[in-house]
Amino acid sequence: TQSTWGGLSGHNMEVSGALSAALGSSAKLPDGPFAYLAAHVPLVLLQRQDETSLLDAKELAVIERPGAKQAFGALATLFIEAARADADTSTLTSLLDDCRISGAKAEGLVAAYNQHKIGLRLGLRCATTSLPHLVDVAWRLDYHLKSNAIEKVNEALFFLDLKIENHTENKTLQLACTTAQLQDLVAKLKDAAKSLETAAAS
Repeated sequence: TQSTWGGLSGHNMEVSGALSAALGSSAKLPDGPFAYLAAHVPLVLLQRQDETSLLDAKELAVIERPGAKQAFGALATLFIEAARADADTSTLTSLLDDCRISGAKAEGLVAAYNQHKIGLRLGLRCATTSLPHLVDVAWRLDYHLKSNAIEKVNEALFFLDLKIENHTENKTLQLACTTAQLQDLVAKLKDAAKSLETAAAS
């Protein structure tokens, strides 16, 4: 499942059901450790602090390591998605309320986000412009009945056009694959998507 929140800025913020659940679990942390994570997770994202040193902090000693890591992952994903959507205070507050995060905990998250929002958005911009990204996919199916070496082939071939762009150029990567190869590719992409969902909740 996926939920969408909108604010006065006109930007919508979408989060997965897995992230919503992870944030709800994080809200059960004691106030002190939660506030410490809210203040320091953006510093890790901005590479001003090491994740290990954050998780080893004495302020988090009262909670078990798996719980701290799960909360770190959930809050890190929240900050990234909020910065990506250029979410405003109203949008973020509504999202947190829906995830059962309110009061001082919500105020701490919103304050940390607003404090580091510019830096987070600049970091996302650098990451997205330095690496090429996929913007469109086109495909065509051809059916080969025979070849020069074999009288009958009866094989379906899929031709994929992957349209890729970065800040300097646009290009198209062309691939040809059999039905089995295409099924393998789709299965691996689904595994990658599941891994992202798991990472958001861990």
